[in-house]
Amino acid sequence: MSRYENFDKYIRFRCNDSIIKWVDQLATAAERTPSEFLRDLIFYLRMTPSGEIITSYMAQENVHYRPRRQFQEPEVKDLEKVVFPWESPEDKV
Repeated sequence: MSRYENFDKYIRFRCNDSIIKWVDQLATAAERTPSEFLRDLIFYLRMTPSGEIITSYMAQENVHYRPRRQFQEPEVKDLEKVVFPWESPEDKV
């Protein structure tokens, strides 16, 4: 009997490298695999008052993970198109 026999469903979600890194760190601290950690965390949140407290806080405070976009240097050709407030587009011709 496989230890995963009772867990025959899969769940996938979109994330980025930061989320994967954080799940790995949290799972290691909890002495679990990332899958075990997420499964146990969901179980814990559902079966204890912690889940209601956290989910109501997230809803009330509108908590969402929004990764920051990495800064990209503008290309020089894009800078040539910039019209400053003290200039007119005709000045660029």
